[in-house]
Amino acid sequence: MSRESLKIRLNKFLSQSGLCSRRKADELIKKGEVEINNEKVTTLGTQIDPFIDKVTLKGKPVELNQNFLYVALNKPQGYITTLKDEFDRKTVMDLLPEDLRDKGLKPIGRLDKNTEGLLLLTNDNDLINLLTHPRYEKEKEYKATIQGNFSSKDKAAFERGLLLPEETTPTLPCKIRLTEAKAGKNTFIITIKEGRKRQIRNMFKLLGYTVIYLQRIRFGNLTLGIPPLQNLQIGQIKLIDKKCLQV
Repeated sequence: MSRESLKIRLNKFLSQSGLCSRRKADELIKKGEVEINNEKVTTLGTQIDPFIDKVTLKGKPVELNQNFLYVALNKPQGYITTLKDEFDRKTVMDLLPEDLRDKGLKPIGRLDKNTEGLLLLTNDNDLINLLTHPRYEKEKEYKATIQGNFSSKDKAAFERGLLLPEETTPTLPCKIRLTEAKAGKNTFIITIKEGRKRQIRNMFKLLGYTVIYLQRIRFGNLTLGIPPLQNLQIGQIKLIDKKCLQV
């Protein structure tokens, strides 16, 4: 293999170091905060040999991270999906064992404070982009219980797509299936292909319903209760192989 074939784009190198996304890397390069072999680089698309070239960011050496980790968490209610909270509220990072808290893990997407279920974390920034970018339309499946009886008209509108407040485009078409109806409460399984902020709660709210329970049960190819996550209890984590994600 020639040395030329070993070269990669600088933004990919920075992303795979676990420091930032490729988009953020491009911003840092344009700002002149990245140096290659002690020379400032501002040209996007610059390639490097990660085994020969010395890269620094804001004067600090950057090394390629070849020890990627993939973690599945069965998130309980009451935790914020963020790396650190300015109000000192509990975050999903508090659920990780001490030996994983310094590995650069980041949540893939998010679940709001009162939503339970499957949350993936990794230090593989390229994978985060692949699984969260709208153009890839990775499926997520939720179990939702609402107050009220859901009409067939509202079901059709929900599945067709809704223009949420402060959004410029409607939600993508999705699937919603009633699984239980009793005492003025309906429970559904909902499959969506995007991950807007509080999307399911806001879709029901727009139609006049309140979500009283929400759980993500599937992300892509991984489903709670099915191998390799068959025994993953609320609050527990499991290290998984990247091949389980089928990306």
